[in-house]
Amino acid sequence: PSGTTPTYIGGSSCSTAMAAGIAALVWSARPTLTRAQVFTCLKNTAANYPNPDSDQGWGRLNASAAVALGLTL
Repeated sequence: PSGTTPTYIGGSSCSTAMAAGIAALVWSARPTLTRAQVFTCLKNTAANYPNPDSDQGWGRLNASAAVALGLTL
């Protein structure tokens, strides 16, 4: 290692990509969902739902649960 390899990744640059990927999974499972429905799947299955906090918002997303919810809508 040259000392330039990061040992930690996080923050909005990471979470944005992860959220987009999970949204894509939900949408691919049920392509007829609207944008609002996909957002509902992400939000309603997140760790802090129904009480978002000022630090982490809705919290960690749960990809499996979000896809499962999307299949029921």
